[in-house]
Amino acid sequence: MYTRVLPAPHPYIASALGNLGSVYEKKGDLDRAIDFYRQRLEMAEECLPPGHPDLSSYLNRVAQTYKKKNDKKTSLMFCEKQLASQKTILGDKHPRIASTLMTIGDICEGEETRRYYEEALSVLENCTPCSELTLIDCLTMLGAIALDDKRLEDGIAHWKYVLDVRRRIHSSDHPAIALQLQRLGEAYFEAMHNYPEAFRYFSESLAIYRANYGDQHEDVIEVKEYLRKVKEKMADS
Repeated sequence: MYTRVLPAPHPYIASALGNLGSVYEKKGDLDRAIDFYRQRLEMAEECLPPGHPDLSSYLNRVAQTYKKKNDKKTSLMFCEKQLASQKTILGDKHPRIASTLMTIGDICEGEETRRYYEEALSVLENCTPCSELTLIDCLTMLGAIALDDKRLEDGIAHWKYVLDVRRRIHSSDHPAIALQLQRLGEAYFEAMHNYPEAFRYFSESLAIYRANYGDQHEDVIEVKEYLRKVKEKMADS
């Protein structure tokens, strides 16, 4: 219908192509899904500004569907070609470049993932203005990687930086802040075994969750259970 009433290329037609891709992905027809996702990306590149954030999410969907198909090689080749094209248009220091590096990192594993995310962080730290939501995603992943690698102080530092950014862009009672406080509480509890710090972060998280959801919400119940466990550990030590 859109193709009959709208001029091509058009963002609505691109969106419809993506919806068709999603239908085929749910049916398990990944080749058809990839075809529609690529058509969406190509059309969106024609009708959206080159730095538009939707382009990054569309590229990520193509890459992840290739990965779902166990075709890592094609996914990497596609993203690397996109990255080269983006650098020609946007230069080396643009949030979309960082997003593409993160997408490549998600395709890779282990040390390669870390390397691409660190490169993305370097790009974001030199962008003016910086995309704070992209920075949050990058630091969240780097924090998780560091904690998995037992580089605990690095992981905590990354997640504290995320908390600082969240507090800068959200109101003080935003659930995203509560979630980040909870993550820090979990890191201090499970990885660092620093129970007083875990208690502090969980308590702050609980207060914000309660202010938003009341006492019966699953997030409130989960953090209350963490606090119970922390109190037990503190009593035993």
